[in-house]
Amino acid sequence: MSERTGQTTGAPSPHPIAGTDRRPHAYWYDEDTETGARQVLEAVRRLRRADQAMRHRSERYMRLNATDMEALRLIMARERCGLATTPGDITSHLDVTSAATTKLLGRLEATGFVTRSRNPLDGRGQLLQSTESAHREVRSSLGDMHARMIELASTLDDDQQRAVIGFLDALAELFDGGPHTDGPS
Repeated sequence: MSERTGQTTGAPSPHPIAGTDRRPHAYWYDEDTETGARQVLEAVRRLRRADQAMRHRSERYMRLNATDMEALRLIMARERCGLATTPGDITSHLDVTSAATTKLLGRLEATGFVTRSRNPLDGRGQLLQSTESAHREVRSSLGDMHARMIELASTLDDDQQRAVIGFLDALAELFDGGPHTDGPS
C-alpha cells in the first residue's frame, strides 16, 4: 500500500509471507518439495542461465542473433551428418515463415557464413552450405568450450552418464511436450 494514498502499489511486500520459502529464486517450490529434488532443479536453472549467457556471448562475438545462430547450427549439424539443408528445413526447424527465413538467409549470406546454390534435384530450390569462415568463427567462439564440456562429461562413469542423459532427456521431453530427439530434424 502506498503511504500517501492507502492504495495498493503492486510492489511486493519486503516482509515474507508466513510459511513461505524466503529464497527469492525458489518461487515455485514449497516447504514440501524434497531438498534433493529442489537442489537438482535449482542446478538446472543455474545451467540454463549460464547456457544463455554463453550463447549471448557467442552471438555477440559472431555478430548474429539467436535465430541466425540456431539456423547456422542446424546447417552445420546436417552437414556433419551428410545431409543437405534447404530453406524449407530452416523454416520448419525454427517454426518461422518463409519470408523470415529469406531475410535470415540474406543476413547469413551477407556475413559470409552461408552460401546458397541451386538444388540439382530441383532447379528452383536452393541448397545451403556453411562456409569455412563460419566454421572458423564457431571454433574460435565455442571450440574451447565444447572441448571442456566433452572433458567434463568424460569424468562420469557409464552409470552416471546414463542417469544424467535419462534425466535431461526426460526434462527436455517435459519442456517440449513430447519425446525429445537430438540432432538434425
